[in-house]
Amino acid sequence: MRKISVLVLLLLIACNQNIVVDELDKSLTNNRWQQADDKVFEFAIEQEGEYQLELHLAHIYDFQFEQVPVEVYLSKEEQILLGEELVVSFKDDDGKELGECVGDICDLYTPVSSKIKLSEGEYRIVVQNGFKGTYLPNMLGVGIRLKKTP
Repeated sequence: MRKISVLVLLLLIACNQNIVVDELDKSLTNNRWQQADDKVFEFAIEQEGEYQLELHLAHIYDFQFEQVPVEVYLSKEEQILLGEELVVSFKDDDGKELGECVGDICDLYTPVSSKIKLSEGEYRIVVQNGFKGTYLPNMLGVGIRLKKTP
């Protein structure tokens, strides 16, 4: 049994080695993502290569909206390298949650770009709420995950 536990642990560590950035901004007041509250993430790339960018939206289970518009911008030295307008789906066609849920808390990872070539340097990602209301309710956090592709 101990050998299996060690093997599982090693596999988890190996899978996470490619993750370069994994940040979640939980500073939402009353679980509301205000429409004008752009989320900014700054990070450094130390190794040139191809990367995969994912948007991370943490929310309350049984989210009341099927889809939400979001804009994601990646820049380096004030030059925009990527600008994506996404429509993030929270449920599949059968109404099943697309996020990974534990109890009432769900984490939804949505691909933004599967292959971005990045060189060494300082980067900035801005995530904008495209929801038409004043705020998007039942949100627990907004984040990004950047993985180096093999």
